[in-house]
Amino acid sequence: MCRVFGFRSVLPSGVHHSLVRARNALTVQSKQHPDGWGIACYVEDRPHVTHGTGAAFVDGDFGRTAEMVSSQTVLAHVRKASCGVVDRINCHPFARSRWTFAHNGDVAQWDAVRAEVERRIAPAWRRTLEGETDSERCFLLFLTHLERRAGDIEADDLPFEAVASALTGTVAELRALADPGAKRPSVLTFVVSNGPVLAAIHSGNTLWYSTHKARCRERADCPLYDAVCERRGRPGEAIRHLLVASEPLSTENVWYPVPDGGVVGVDLEMRLRLHGGHAVEGPQVATGLGI
Repeated sequence: MCRVFGFRSVLPSGVHHSLVRARNALTVQSKQHPDGWGIACYVEDRPHVTHGTGAAFVDGDFGRTAEMVSSQTVLAHVRKASCGVVDRINCHPFARSRWTFAHNGDVAQWDAVRAEVERRIAPAWRRTLEGETDSERCFLLFLTHLERRAGDIEADDLPFEAVASALTGTVAELRALADPGAKRPSVLTFVVSNGPVLAAIHSGNTLWYSTHKARCRERADCPLYDAVCERRGRPGEAIRHLLVASEPLSTENVWYPVPDGGVVGVDLEMRLRLHGGHAVEGPQVATGLGI
């Protein structure tokens, strides 16, 4: 299994604390997930992706990249290889067009179902296959679903509902294909973004989200600071930032679990969206965080 991170904010922000400095930053998690890393950030609505094949906690390029990033949208990933060799071409996040994608998990009975999964990917996307992983193929299957629902996936006004539906449809198709007769079900927790819209689905492995901090470290300096920055965002409300992660990263942010099968994210207007589950009442910080 791997670890994923997604960030969306109303203004360009750094993510060095979440990726490197926090008590449970991705560098810490990479000690158990040492088979490569990736950071994708959006610049003028296009993703810029950096990958490395070393463990993030010892690869200086991970920290240097994280320190340089200032963006409204960031996806990051640390890998524990289960399918495909340790190579940059197999590292997440994957990118196509405006879209980036990271996966925590694997597809059950992969060797038996790989050819059929590839067959179900739209030919135009199938021709872009580069690596060996089930995750890259999950991404291209998601884009296939998204095109069916939204048509032009480059559109600036792509609705969140289309993205959420494509995520749930992709998971349902993969489960129907791979899970019958499997010793254990597929694990299909995904994070996707096109820059303005960010969405994540919890399907078989933990996923947490945060919309606010218990107390913002930058409250005295941030020109956009408001009391809303320290208040929980509710579905349908505009929020200042959203973090999603496989594990809570620190106690500075207040974390809530996404229910299994649920989709969490933000739409074009930075409104919090929760599909397929209900927000848990009260903060639920994971045990074992170490703080």
